[in-house]
Amino acid sequence: MRQIAPLIAIACLAAPTLASDVVHDRNEGISRYRIPLAIGTDGTRPDLNIEASLYRTIVHHDPDRTPLDILSSYWQTMMQDGYREIFRCHDRECGGIAFRRSISVAPFPDMFVSLGDYHYLVGTRDQDDHVVLLASRTRNTGFIQIDRLGTRTTTTPVPTAALSSPFIARLTRDGHSVIDGLIFASGSGQLVESDYPVLAELALWMQNNPDMAIALVGHTDTAGSLEGNQELSVLRARAVLSYLSDKYAIDRDRITVHGIGYLAPLTTNDTEEGRKTNRRVDLRLEAGREDYQNASGESCPAILAPCESIVEPESFHFGSSGDLLCRFGASRPSRD
Repeated sequence: MRQIAPLIAIACLAAPTLASDVVHDRNEGISRYRIPLAIGTDGTRPDLNIEASLYRTIVHHDPDRTPLDILSSYWQTMMQDGYREIFRCHDRECGGIAFRRSISVAPFPDMFVSLGDYHYLVGTRDQDDHVVLLASRTRNTGFIQIDRLGTRTTTTPVPTAALSSPFIARLTRDGHSVIDGLIFASGSGQLVESDYPVLAELALWMQNNPDMAIALVGHTDTAGSLEGNQELSVLRARAVLSYLSDKYAIDRDRITVHGIGYLAPLTTNDTEEGRKTNRRVDLRLEAGREDYQNASGESCPAILAPCESIVEPESFHFGSSGDLLCRFGASRPSRD
């Protein structure tokens, strides 16, 4: 096994003419580490699962540099050191938030991964020497994380959640989805008593992915006041939490609930059919950071993608639910 050496020299050589700041550079000791080696959407993916000596370096760069540019400058240096590429992907091509949750990433503010703007590359020099490069950026900072791993390795297929339905497919691809087929009476926070196959699919997916956490976001039609509907929307999200916990024994600590009333309709509230559609619960995968900030620097709940833009009332839609939570402080996260 080759000795794993510090990468500060690489950081200095990669881009000598551009500002950079090494914020993390140390041996993390022996770590269990999963390296995706393909884009997996069929229920299995060949991952490299190793117990490795990990040396991690994180460097911050000028945000004008793209993630591909940052990664490429380091990779050129590593190829000169004898590494060859065995897998790479970028952005949502990699597999959405499910892929992001499967890789090892240092916590913010050292490292950050934007789902729509990152590059991932795996290289190897021999059977016992691997490197994983991950580059992304925000509006203020470019990031690259370089993980050097040295150990004896074996490749085994690691099961991932099968895309057994359009609902699970949307969830794993986009990181969010409307929970289809739920029925709430007008003014009621309780699910109409029925079997809900979509919740059975969600429960199975959560059982097969025990490291994943979710957020439920309740919605209402426009009957009644904003304050009353906000409270009602939280009750609807909580009803789904209780259904998953009571019927399928899903751990409540893996689920947060929110409500934003009637501020994000899917369709018109001028018809009974439209109002029925808008009485719903949406699901978002947790993104894994303690908090985010919107464009005004306001703190946002951890479940949501970065609030980089604020929508105006006339453009409310499901995709803006995260911004609405940031803008209006609709409800604090709850797990009860």
